[in-house]
Formats: sequence, structure tokens, C-alpha cells
Amino acid sequence: MSVVILAIVAEGMPIGKMAGIFLLSIIKFIAGMAIALPPLVGLDFWEIVIAVGGGSITGVIIFTYFGKIISRWLASHFKQSKPIKFSRRRALVKIWKRFGLVGVAVLTPFISPPVSVAIALSFRSEPRKIILYISTSLFIWAIGCAIFRDTISQMAGWG
Repeated sequence: MSVVILAIVAEGMPIGKMAGIFLLSIIKFIAGMAIALPPLVGLDFWEIVIAVGGGSITGVIIFTYFGKIISRWLASHFKQSKPIKFSRRRALVKIWKRFGLVGVAVLTPFISPPVSVAIALSFRSEPRKIILYISTSLFIWAIGCAIFRDTISQMAGWG
């Protein structure tokens, strides 16, 4: 993978755009994808996959291993919000029992990597499995979205 990244950088790829999308994708996959997908942005297939998928996967790794530290820091610096209502907790438990880590992984693009990791950790999933399942899901979603963008671009005659 590092060879691909070096080859793209050597070709004069828009590193600033990719860095911004990468950083945004650490927190919110869908927002990074929304910015990366329009053809006017000028990113090609692999640049989208690397920026959005790589950023999201980086977020999963960071929040899996440093989530408790980040959570404590946020709690000490910001006013705590109201606790989650019982009905929402019950719904979360029901979803977890029905679909487990795989279900959370598939839904990660819509609920964000940090929230997905927090859900998985709260149900005592192994960090190794969290990273494997959620990262695989995000990589597949990134490729799927990039394929969708390329298909629409070709049909519309944009590229």
C-alpha cells in the first residue's frame, strides 16, 4: 500500500485535498465521502479509497486503542450531556443481540467510526476484532462508493 501512496504522490496528486478528506474521514466517513465523490474535486478512484478509507480506518484504530483516554479528556473539558435514555439503550442492546459486531461494522459509515467503536467496546468486543470487522466494512464501502461515482461519471459523460 505504501508503494501505491508513493506512486500517487510522485504523479503530483492533490495531497492537500486528500489530507483534508483523510482527516475528516477519521471522525465521519460519510462526510469525507460526500466531499471526495464529486468529479469536480478531481480525485480518482484510488485517491478516494485511500483518503476516505484510510482516514476512517485510522479513526477506528485510534478510537479502539485510545478511546478511554479521549473519553476522559472530553469529559473533563466539556459539559456532559444527558445520559442516554433507557429506550435508546434497549434498542441498542436489541440491535447488538440480533446483528452483533458485523451489524455495527456494516452501519459504521452512517453512524461514524468513533461511535461504532464505542458501541463495540461497550459490549466488550475484542479490539482486534473491532479493527478487523469495522476496517473491512469501511474499505468495502469506500470501494463501493468510488465505483458508484465512476459509473455515474461515465454515464453522465463527466470523465
